[in-house]
Amino acid sequence: MHHPLSLKQQYLHGSFSNSYKPILTVESGDSITLKTLDIEWGYSRGTFHFERWSESVEFSTR
Repeated sequence: MHHPLSLKQQYLHGSFSNSYKPILTVESGDSITLKTLDIEWGYSRGTFHFERWSESVEFSTR
């Protein structure tokens, strides 16, 4: 199964924690295409706009 995951401000945390609720559950063999921010969250370009400074990446599970 393929899971597209859009970039939403509610998913952005800037840290890792097991207190964050999962936004997606995948099974072995599934693939995910998601949008992610650059390493500086767009701030290096002068203004922050999370949709503008994003890129798509794809992952596949085994």
